[in-house]
Amino acid sequence: MQSPFKAAELQALLDEMARDAPFPSIDALNARLAQRMQQYNTTPQPELGGLSPDQAAQLLYGDWATVGAFRVTGEAAPEALLAVPFVADARLLMAYLGANGPVKLTPKGNLTRAAVAELAPQLRSEALLEERGGLAPLPVRNEDDVRWLPVLKHILLFGKLATKRKGLLLSARGRALLPEPQVGSLFVELFLTFFRQFDLRYLYSGTPHLGLQQTLPYAFFQIGRTAHDWTPFAPLADAAWLQSARDPFASWERDHPEARFNAFRYRVLEPLVLFGLLERRLLPAAAPYLRRAEYRCTPLYSQLLRFAFDVP
Repeated sequence: MQSPFKAAELQALLDEMARDAPFPSIDALNARLAQRMQQYNTTPQPELGGLSPDQAAQLLYGDWATVGAFRVTGEAAPEALLAVPFVADARLLMAYLGANGPVKLTPKGNLTRAAVAELAPQLRSEALLEERGGLAPLPVRNEDDVRWLPVLKHILLFGKLATKRKGLLLSARGRALLPEPQVGSLFVELFLTFFRQFDLRYLYSGTPHLGLQQTLPYAFFQIGRTAHDWTPFAPLADAAWLQSARDPFASWERDHPEARFNAFRYRVLEPLVLFGLLERRLLPAAAPYLRRAEYRCTPLYSQLLRFAFDVP
């Protein structure tokens, strides 16, 4: 097993062992090592954003529901949850499937143009898309012309809220979670499916950064500590993105340091806006495409994302 200590700390431990030698027994040596490891594991570490290794482990090795320090809840006012863009859009598509299913799909498995024409104007997620630098909106005909519609469809399928059978159908689970009183449970299902099952690399095709999705509870925890007020996206990403979960710098990232944080922005921050947990604003600039984004937590952040560490 790899040592938890960094090189300098390991050398300091070896020097300490040498000063205290000889130990009366191997058991005494092992006891001293266990004591030092316990001390290290419970001490805040700068590279962990001020968390101890024990706390980081509690965040990273849970299931977000029953095990670990991080929990997703649906414990908020129903009217607030019904206004969450991704929840509202999920309920829109689920209701559409319930009323019209089985909804025909194209040979590629996409919704038909007729379905897209009816659904797209009602999607709240689309209204949150950033300004396109003054360009005219792109025409909407096919499912892939709508940024969040393909994602929404796959989240419903991955979460077993919809199923494919001679078209797209609302599942029994989907019918159970569609009524307004179930919106808290629906939020939890959508959030877990989006961030745990859906491959977030689909949202930004730059550097892979495979470790980012695997360490999201750490990111969520640090966002909650950092973004109490409007915070530029690059410093926020730098504070909330675990250093060890980042790929090495690509050559183009060295020339454009802020662009390195786009993976975090489009895979984490923008989805959290869709889930009503962050809000985004674009700062004034000489041209629309130069506007910088800032984010801050909404009141729902602390209600729906909970963190509780076991004390050793």
